[in-house]
Amino acid sequence: MLPSTFTWEEGEWDAQVVQLLKEASDKPFVLHSWEDLKLIIAENRIGDLRRLPGDLVKYLRWKKTLPPLGYTDIEKYIVAERLKWDNPPVPKSDKVFEYPEDWKILPNDFPYGVEPGIVHLVVWTKQRIDEASGRGDDLSPEGRAAVNKFCAETFPDMPAERVMWFKNWGPLRSVAGVEHFHVLLRDPPPGLVKRLTGEEAKEPGYTMN
Repeated sequence: MLPSTFTWEEGEWDAQVVQLLKEASDKPFVLHSWEDLKLIIAENRIGDLRRLPGDLVKYLRWKKTLPPLGYTDIEKYIVAERLKWDNPPVPKSDKVFEYPEDWKILPNDFPYGVEPGIVHLVVWTKQRIDEASGRGDDLSPEGRAAVNKFCAETFPDMPAERVMWFKNWGPLRSVAGVEHFHVLLRDPPPGLVKRLTGEEAKEPGYTMN
């Protein structure tokens, strides 16, 4: 449900957003379990992933703060403020994951509504990861192998069955110009996320500073 303090400010939202939020507020939200996430990813139903309604509101309101800061879209903000990269990013190599300078892991600032113990990270890369020709909704075998190898090497302390990854496709991409994919960790060891990202993991329902 939406926060009890939420109000529908006149003129703040367009009609599509209002309808989305009202639909979300009309029924209890069921957090995504690990098994639910596995099925969604296996069937490539990434559009079924949802944020808590209150988190969705925070995300949409946050987006409205960017233009006054000089950012015309999320991508420019992510590259400048979160990744600290040149825009456009200039890779050291054409081969993805070859140099640490060409990729960065960050917590998802607005994670999906997942059960406690599941951590949502985003891996950003300066190179494109090879996609399946003509598909637009999957990586090539080589691209999948590269991501699988990266995850195995980057999260060696995590059993393989407690690590999953996925990519958003097409209109689901809020930052289409910079390559990235999402990683979900189930019950990572204490300190792992801070060591890899320099930050603490964000949990659904957290309050931004």
